[in-house]
Amino acid sequence: MTSALPRSFPALGTVQVYLSTVADRGLEGLRSDFGLLRPSEQQIAQRFVFDKDRNLYAVAHALLRRVLARHAACEPDTLVFEQGSHGKPELSRAHHPALTQLRFNLSHSHDVVACAVTTSFDVGIDVEDPQRGAPLDVADRFFSPSEVRDLRSLPIDSQPSRFFEYWTLKESYIKARGLGLALPLDGFSFALSAIPSAQPIRIAFAASIADIPSDWHFQTWLHRQRYRVSVAVRSADRTPQLVCHDV
Repeated sequence: MTSALPRSFPALGTVQVYLSTVADRGLEGLRSDFGLLRPSEQQIAQRFVFDKDRNLYAVAHALLRRVLARHAACEPDTLVFEQGSHGKPELSRAHHPALTQLRFNLSHSHDVVACAVTTSFDVGIDVEDPQRGAPLDVADRFFSPSEVRDLRSLPIDSQPSRFFEYWTLKESYIKARGLGLALPLDGFSFALSAIPSAQPIRIAFAASIADIPSDWHFQTWLHRQRYRVSVAVRSADRTPQLVCHDV
């Protein structure tokens, strides 16, 4: 893990991943983060009932602004976002025509935030805190049959960890595609090795999903031995390299 924020576009084939927590920011950091938000974002933050949710929103969106501004060599509060056809945030093409190759995705859960930035590749990231408990019944309703069989074949105390592997991988793929709920969770399946990192994570698609398995690359790991992070990258001609920053 490194903490420096690069000042240029990510090199082609590289995915920069940034992770932080609300506690990492401290009171001064939180004040700074709220100050980076545009008025519309500040209004959204103020709608949250609980401080923890308000702070998490501010930390996540300020992190995204700080990271993108560093890569794009601009000020964080000058960035303007828009939503794609299915709601995925993008940099405004009208305001930032020179940044169309910069791709990103943001995720947050409880007290942790994660951001992935790359050049040209579709990318998705998801982070979860397994300490909140695994809703295993969700797997029975929404995972593919092969994933459910794999999950339920494990000892009871190993099932929560595997659940979050599947869940974050699925979320990362859906977010990389930018199609939201148009992609059914049981319409694609992951094959996970019994030994972590023993072989690449593979994905397979039902006939209802038009996609090419070999175009996709996935990584999943525990951040700080606690938070489950998964990243999906669409790259047909090269295996992307992930560079992680604990900020």
